[in-house]
Amino acid sequence: MTNPILTVRELSVEFNLKQQKEIKKIKAIEQIDLDIYRGEMMGIIGESGSGKSTLAFAILNLIDAPGVIASGQVQFIKNDGQALNVLELDSQQENEFRWKEIATVFQAAQSALNPIQTVYDHFVDTYQAHTTRAEALDAEALRLKVEELCAYVRLDKNVLKMYPFELSGGMKQRVLIALSLLLDPSIIILDEPTTALDVITQWYILDILKKINREKNVTIIFLTHDISIISAMVDRIVVMYAGQIVEIGKTEDVYRFPAHPYTKALLGAIPTMNDEISSKQAIAGGTYDMLKADGGCRFKNRCQRAQEVGCQGLASDSCQLFEVSETHVARCINRYQEESNES
Repeated sequence: MTNPILTVRELSVEFNLKQQKEIKKIKAIEQIDLDIYRGEMMGIIGESGSGKSTLAFAILNLIDAPGVIASGQVQFIKNDGQALNVLELDSQQENEFRWKEIATVFQAAQSALNPIQTVYDHFVDTYQAHTTRAEALDAEALRLKVEELCAYVRLDKNVLKMYPFELSGGMKQRVLIALSLLLDPSIIILDEPTTALDVITQWYILDILKKINREKNVTIIFLTHDISIISAMVDRIVVMYAGQIVEIGKTEDVYRFPAHPYTKALLGAIPTMNDEISSKQAIAGGTYDMLKADGGCRFKNRCQRAQEVGCQGLASDSCQLFEVSETHVARCINRYQEESNES
């Protein structure tokens, strides 16, 4: 595997919430360690509230009050080998970093574009905001580049004259993807890019993203709650639950040998052509109460195995990421005990 392009170490984000007369802290993400490699496609899976979007915002240093990055480091390694400490950049450095090095397609494409601007105006505004006069293209060269990007994501150049309300959901999503490529970033983070799109349009968008990764060697970080749609797309999968990473591995390994019970439950809920839909069951129990974090396993009250055989995952030291294989780790004490017994 190539060298990392982005490293995250012990990253935690807290939100200070006022409850009656008390200020309580919620750790939206806790002690995240992650290496992302140049040219790879990574999928980050998790239900709403798992922390995947917070992780993306923290990587970009975009956490606003009442949230705060409580600890950790985010390091971006440029093509020349220079390492940038993202959380220590000044405002000018951040402005350059966020579009030239890492671009983002946030959730809700339907409302992400300004309704009173043409599509082309969005490209011009973005370009001017993130480049200096000395390095900027002239108007004609910029227009040609934007038209090329539209063609690359399979949009006719006439779309540039249109307003967002004249576009379908899939067209808006492709506009945002083209916009993310405007300054040739090394990484693109996409947060739920296929939500609210029909199945055919979803696969159309996924095909474009694979093309970007393959032909431009852009690292793709794909955030989604739907583990089924990225099975044939990403190189590695990161599974998040209640603010923690609970499993990381190559896609094939995670699908064939899921080591965390939450991952198993997600995979077990994917419908197939041979299944009775009634045989699929929701994960039992309620979501983890982040206000009552006790340091132990955050999935223990919903874990079928823990109910059947008992669980030692109560203490914080039992909730580390255990090695399943050289490229596969999971946060499950039961799995660790099984592996130890087998060896």
